Amino acid sequence: AGGILADDMGLGKTLTMIAAILGSKTSAEEYMDQKESGSADDRKGDTHRSIVSTKATLIVYHGKERTDDASIFCNYDIVITTYGTIAADFRKRRGLLNGIWWYRCVLDEAHTIRNWSTRQFSAVNDIPAHIRWCMTGTPIQNGLEDLGSLVRFLRVPILDDIGNFRRHICAAPGSSTTLKQNLPNLQLLLRSICIQRTQALLGLQSSTEVLRLEFFEHERNEYLAMQADCKRAIAMAVTSKVTQHHNILVKLLRLREYCDGIKVTTSNSPDTLFSIMEQSGKLCCAYCTVEIASPDTTEDGNSAQLTECGRFICSDICCTEQYATETSSPKRGCPFCDVTHNKSNMISKPEDCGVNQEHRVTYPSKLLRLLEDVKMHMNQEKCIIFSAWKRTLNLVEGLFTQNGITYCRVDGSISSVRRRKKILLDFQERANMRVLLMTLGTGAVGLNDLSVASRVHLLEPQWNPSVERQAIGRVIRLGQEREVKIIRYIMCGSIEEVSLFKCPRSYSLPGLYS
Repeated sequence: AGGILADDMGLGKTLTMIAAILGSKTSAEEYMDQKESGSADDRKGDTHRSIVSTKATLIVYHGKERTDDASIFCNYDIVITTYGTIAADFRKRRGLLNGIWWYRCVLDEAHTIRNWSTRQFSAVNDIPAHIRWCMTGTPIQNGLEDLGSLVRFLRVPILDDIGNFRRHICAAPGSSTTLKQNLPNLQLLLRSICIQRTQALLGLQSSTEVLRLEFFEHERNEYLAMQADCKRAIAMAVTSKVTQHHNILVKLLRLREYCDGIKVTTSNSPDTLFSIMEQSGKLCCAYCTVEIASPDTTEDGNSAQLTECGRFICSDICCTEQYATETSSPKRGCPFCDVTHNKSNMISKPEDCGVNQEHRVTYPSKLLRLLEDVKMHMNQEKCIIFSAWKRTLNLVEGLFTQNGITYCRVDGSISSVRRRKKILLDFQERANMRVLLMTLGTGAVGLNDLSVASRVHLLEPQWNPSVERQAIGRVIRLGQEREVKIIRYIMCGSIEEVSLFKCPRSYSLPGLYS
């Protein structure tokens, strides 16, 4: 029993699930009373109790003070934990939560487990439960195998086998069956296990404008020189016996950054390595393999810190404590590269963009166009400016300061969740606070309601478009009273056009249904 709750962002997936939980307490008690009689022997002595209580209560299983006594859970209706905690426990030993038979297991942001080859998926998939739900507005991000991991978690008969799923849904490599031939199978599967309500139900109006901008002449010359260098690197990689993927990814990243006016960069800065690993599809915690959403020091489990040898450690306390323990002795090197780094193994503070705003003479054409739009509409509408890189926001800050525009900013370097909420509250309630600067990783994770804004600026296209949609979904949601305008900025003749039109876009579930 269960399925995928794939409502668009802002339509109340969490509230729907809470209502289901509270509405089925009696059924949960009856089911678990029957289950307890013989399950202990079946699970070789593991604890099998339900969280049954006379009222809705919850416990957070997370952090260094979390309990190791499974019987504690019997006093609560709901147990809240993180993917990182489950994976860390599972890696050390078969986790505490994995030894309990649950009435219902709910995955929020379920696309986090879309890679079924990771330790994180194995840990979550091993949790026994009578009812299993996946909540995500983007169950398919990069390909149909993303859906396959959710199908496997849901225990869908036949298709929970990876071979069968690829054969009947994806069209396995080397198979004569095509995706088009398997489309009826996919549609039948989605109609059977997936519920989705779209933002069209809200009757909200939104529109998207793509601004295609030209480089200034000196920008064009510099960009073409960098582009030629990148082409040479690709040509050399094709003929070389030595793998040069990293070098190519760095050069592609520098082309993307240049479109935002970032001219000085280092290949080992958190932002840079984050983008490189994102492009290569290896963006996950070195310990628990949870997907990383932001290369920062926020307290949510989807952000991360960076080791000096280029590994990301997610901010889940289980992983950070393990890393701290393994590197506590001065004589012990990094657990990943065996090298003793100077001072600290962690790069916890993001590097500056390397541009002195006081001495900068000109700003890139993209940011000047942004300034023009903000000035034109700031008296009528509040706006949010999203960028993937803090260095871009640094440039925007300098430009806005010079032009007397008041703004607030939230990115992953703000480690205190309380402080971050205070900034967002100021943006929501203060009439003179019209502009919010935000990194996409921060805007896509852990923030619910930004509907006070009605104008959204996306400064660059992303390899993973679902990150954009999640961020936009914080604005287009229940409670939004104005038409939302989304403005995308694209530099003509640049890698941004390739990113916008050539990179795989997420599948549209309504389209797949029909």
